[in-house]
Amino acid sequence: MGDDDAHQPGNVWHAPSFVLSGGDVKPGRPVVIVQGPRYGRVQVWARTTQLDERGIMTPARLLPRLTKPGVFAYRHTHSIDVARLRAPACEHLGMLPEPYLGALLEEWERR
Repeated sequence: MGDDDAHQPGNVWHAPSFVLSGGDVKPGRPVVIVQGPRYGRVQVWARTTQLDERGIMTPARLLPRLTKPGVFAYRHTHSIDVARLRAPACEHLGMLPEPYLGALLEEWERR
């Protein structure tokens, strides 16, 4: 998979705190791309294990590193420079499968 493909909506990455904003209490967090590259940046929603958050609920072990159930929450939207969202700083975990991908894109369009 090329870099362009890995930065399209639905791709899930594990990103360290400094890539997100530096203010996150976790050292790293899964994020899903909700809007592909525009002007060198992507929009992502971070995943939290606080299941009362509004967003797209996903089960544990859906992708590598997702060890607990969680929510990709639109409240945790980040704009990330594409140049920072790549290895070795970040780890590409794969594409969010259906039905979660469809729900994610539908929710993004509503925002």
